[in-house]
Amino acid sequence: MVYLALFFGQKHKKQDFKLTTIRNKKWEKYDYAEAMANAVYQNADSRFTRECDGKIKFNAFWRGSKKQDNCISLTHCWWRDLGGANRKDGDGNHKGGPKLFAEVAFNMSLPDFMDRYGSKDPQLVENKPKFNLITKPSSTDLSSDYVETIWKHLHERDKSRKDIAALWLEKKRGIPKPRIFLDQEFANLYENDIELFHPQHRSFLKYRLSLGYNLVAPLRGVACSKVKNFFIRVLQKVPKNEKARLLTNVGGWNDSLQSPRAYGHPYLIESSLNLVFCEGMADYFTLKTIIGDEKKILPIGASSASALTSWANFLVSKNFRGKAVFIYHLDKDTHETISENGVGQSYAMHAVKICLKSGISASLFNWANFLKTIPNLKTIPGDLADLIHSTSIDFNNLRELFLLHLKKELYQ
Repeated sequence: MVYLALFFGQKHKKQDFKLTTIRNKKWEKYDYAEAMANAVYQNADSRFTRECDGKIKFNAFWRGSKKQDNCISLTHCWWRDLGGANRKDGDGNHKGGPKLFAEVAFNMSLPDFMDRYGSKDPQLVENKPKFNLITKPSSTDLSSDYVETIWKHLHERDKSRKDIAALWLEKKRGIPKPRIFLDQEFANLYENDIELFHPQHRSFLKYRLSLGYNLVAPLRGVACSKVKNFFIRVLQKVPKNEKARLLTNVGGWNDSLQSPRAYGHPYLIESSLNLVFCEGMADYFTLKTIIGDEKKILPIGASSASALTSWANFLVSKNFRGKAVFIYHLDKDTHETISENGVGQSYAMHAVKICLKSGISASLFNWANFLKTIPNLKTIPGDLADLIHSTSIDFNNLRELFLLHLKKELYQ
């Protein structure tokens, strides 16, 4: 799909500058608009991204927005955030140029932003066409097995190279023997792996690797066991909005039929009777490790708290006849006490209500009762991933206590 972006009637004088480095380039309005478009297509959720009349509307991905609340103009090179708190123009909309967009959306300076998202082969200004064709990357040349094939290669390569991701999970997350408990749930990503990917993804991956070591977590859907996307997570300390990304143009957290995707093996839901949903990769890895080889319990890692309601709706659509337990984050208020109105708990409660309304057995994980059973509890965990670091008891003992409590909730 081709987008007619820019038309400039004015003539430009010949510029005398070198093209050896991008930072030496004198960027024009044309370049900024193209860079903003590239940034949007690589980071925004495709469900909320639409092009019309030289504008691209999209979601505020840097704050996890789930609605079409931002817009960039390719013709005039401006950006509006209808739901943020940035610079305001006369009609009340939040508005700025590429500099403000780079700062707010990416916490980057304008030169850094242009180095990353601008043209990697800049042309002389006088050689640029009057009309710029910005082409949205297409997934038509990516087979349905594209990500699955790469996953198999990554998993095989990990058998004979340094396992940084496993070391990080063990040392930083406290997960014992991650290659035993989570072998099919993560892989490493190194520079020589970029060759496995389609050209449209290679510059994106090079940038991810420039930030540090990366862990790859596979995302699967409900239709089959194939891996459909990757959650790519930087292991070093980086700004929050740079920490993780999905591959573009292979579907995000939903497939083409809008069925949800998740960490784990959600395609097994219809053959399972006991489901446990949690929020995010870290909680899923912890939950999966704790459940271990319990074949009668299926853990599912939703993308976020709000996605718990999507999974509840999916269970309703499938007339699920088992039991579902929703584990939420323990959000704290300004006084560092557990909030009864926290985002995690609110979405989990809503998910339970959706299920109960349709006759599906569901409940919230009872954190209060469970935490009472743990001896030597040092701090109240913020989520399931914090649980390992919140107590001094042995992991195997913690695992037994958690399973005992979880089974009571599932089987009562």
